[in-house]
Amino acid sequence: ATPTANGTVGLMRCYLQEGYYPTGSPVQGDRTSYITSALLRSMAMVSADPNVGSYTIPSFDIGWGRIDADSVLYFAGDARKLIIVDDTTGIATSEYKEKQFHVASAIPLRVCLAWTDTAAAPNANPTLVNDLDLTLTAPNATVYKGNKYTSGQSTPNPTGRDSINVEECARINAPDTGLWTLRVSAH
Repeated sequence: ATPTANGTVGLMRCYLQEGYYPTGSPVQGDRTSYITSALLRSMAMVSADPNVGSYTIPSFDIGWGRIDADSVLYFAGDARKLIIVDDTTGIATSEYKEKQFHVASAIPLRVCLAWTDTAAAPNANPTLVNDLDLTLTAPNATVYKGNKYTSGQSTPNPTGRDSINVEECARINAPDTGLWTLRVSAH
């Protein structure tokens, strides 16, 4: 699995370097010259196909599922779109950034927030230094939080939050159409 995953992430990197994002066709002016590991990690995680045997994602056995580049890379004419935000400036404690996007069909909505954390102090427990939180708000005001899952998809209006991971994912298998709000906040 590792060579396949590595090769697939390499193809995702080439997709960005060749300027396929955002139009789905190679455009010289859209070439991405600086591609972070966090961006590639998030693309790999959001591409994951959870249909692996009888496992339910997220799982210690299969993670988020089998990597599937076709489900994340947008090409001209595809029904599924891709939105990438690679913020390399960050936010300070108690700050947040929001982005709104439109969902036009009920195909599964997958979102991943990933970041590269700084090293924790020796013997620290927990080792997370920068604790970011992903929150999605649906057009009907239902709230979904990163890594809060029930039966393989994000739990509507969950309690608590993830405070240990440097990746937070959300998956809504049948999202409402309309304007969604994504918020990244620094705890």
